[in-house]
Amino acid sequence: MRAAPGPWAAAATAVFLLGDFFFFFFAAGDTATGEALPIHIINFNFETVQVTWNASGPTGTNFTFHYRFRGDNCSQCPSYLLQQGLPVGCVLKAKGDLMMDFSIGNGTHTVLSRSEWISSFLKPSSPRDLQFHWREEATTVTCPDLPYRGLRYEVQHKSVFDQEWQSTEEDTCNVTIRALDADRCYSFRARVTTKESSYGPHTYPSDWSEVAHRQRGEPRASCQKTPFSSKFVLVYGTVAALIVVLLPLSVWKLHRVKKLLVPRVPDPKVTFPGLFESHQGNFQGAGRDALRPSHLKGG
Repeated sequence: MRAAPGPWAAAATAVFLLGDFFFFFFAAGDTATGEALPIHIINFNFETVQVTWNASGPTGTNFTFHYRFRGDNCSQCPSYLLQQGLPVGCVLKAKGDLMMDFSIGNGTHTVLSRSEWISSFLKPSSPRDLQFHWREEATTVTCPDLPYRGLRYEVQHKSVFDQEWQSTEEDTCNVTIRALDADRCYSFRARVTTKESSYGPHTYPSDWSEVAHRQRGEPRASCQKTPFSSKFVLVYGTVAALIVVLLPLSVWKLHRVKKLLVPRVPDPKVTFPGLFESHQGNFQGAGRDALRPSHLKGG
């Protein structure tokens, strides 16, 4: 059985609860205009947290930002983001996956107060040190995993002949992409996204990594579009050669078939001399003339 807490423990508990009371008492309130103040929260890889308000335009108001992580004392923003000389945001150091209480005030008037899990607004860092392991018509992209769970590692690739990026995802940074043409140059990029089941719907994907270019496993400065690949030249060159060889043969065969099916009709001018010159195409007259004895033809 645990012993009853001493006077010092009771005093510490009272101070902690009193701090809660004063924080939420002074943080409670509505905006002066009766409208909620729009805010935007980003948790950069559990390293820093950025909270911005009215970032789309000048506010004209000198807001102040107070915050604390559960278990800590309340602090004012250590680094304000300024726009036209007025605060429009705060950047502060994160302390792991903790609940953060914060308030935005205008002088003595509290405009907004909220409590949020900073993991709900996570933006992971970009993948680093991408490695490419090629084998036949596939490549495996690897990189160091981030030190927390609930993530998806997405690798996109495309060649100069592709219109859109093609994506492949895995739960770890060990992503294999298949059905690649070894003769083509490909561009690759990677990013990290969060699982909604782990962090909710308000997170952000990481920025894309730098684009890397690879051909046959070797790095390239860029992927230049060439009109034909070696496979293309081989296939279409073979087809062109076959056409050149088979076309004359086909013409010759067609001529032989035509002679067989459609016999040649003799020219009547050769067979019946004088048919047109003397008899105007009259076969009967030409026939009688051909049968007449030669010594009578002149008569």
